[in-house]
Amino acid sequence: MKLQFNSLKLTTSLALLLILAISSCSVEDNKSGDISYQKRTAQDLALAQTLFRDLFRTTYKIATTNYLADSLPCNLDSGTLSKLTNGYSLTYPAKGIRCPDGKVRAGSLYILPVINQGDTLTILQLRPEKDYTVQEHKVSGDITLYVKKNNNHPDEINYKVQSAVIELNRTYSPQIRYNANLTFIRSSGETTPLIFTDDGFLVFGEESGNGQQHDPFIVTMNDTATLYPSSRYLQDGSANIILTGFTIDRLKFTYPQKGKTANSIKASISEINEDGSPLFYQSFQIPADY
Repeated sequence: MKLQFNSLKLTTSLALLLILAISSCSVEDNKSGDISYQKRTAQDLALAQTLFRDLFRTTYKIATTNYLADSLPCNLDSGTLSKLTNGYSLTYPAKGIRCPDGKVRAGSLYILPVINQGDTLTILQLRPEKDYTVQEHKVSGDITLYVKKNNNHPDEINYKVQSAVIELNRTYSPQIRYNANLTFIRSSGETTPLIFTDDGFLVFGEESGNGQQHDPFIVTMNDTATLYPSSRYLQDGSANIILTGFTIDRLKFTYPQKGKTANSIKASISEINEDGSPLFYQSFQIPADY
């Protein structure tokens, strides 16, 4: 009887150990399969891309039209463009104003004087001032636009963003950090250099930074993503992204085709097998907005 009882105890103990082992494996699997932080970082990247594309559109419009040659001050997208002693400023009311793209902006952008190097290159620098906000998010950083011209037509633009910080209007003011070195190669609108609405540019280059949880991202733009300066969003093509620090670390943004709803990005995430091949994990939609 005692032997049977001991056998029963042994069997019960083994069963409990087996259950615990299975439960432990399940918890570990769920933990390794949790991509919530990757999703948050992807969203932060999409926010930074759209916000700084908006600043590109503003800088591009100033650099390639006659705004700085016009009588100043003048209105530019709900802001006031004015001449300063050492440059220009684009100022929005301190309480904020809703702009044509639907975003509320406040504060000032400082624009360094245009540097013209012959007929082939125009350099324009822009820096958000300390009071500059978009949707109550504080934005800082240095932006430089190099406009290469062919027969006075802007055919290629290099767009650099350095040490940019987006301080989100949320509890504890989390920050997104962003850098970019992008080349915009004209794909349409070359015969109408002073008309903004018909322009299109293929986008190539690199972006980097980290999301509000401090998780880094490295972006490569090499698949004909297109920016139409008349639109706020990237369209067509894709971007390849590495989320360093994660096991599931390969992300791809596929931008919507022109003419389709443009304010949403398809994100596909995967990890790399030991043999170097990608193992697809999951796709999800993220808003390309802020």
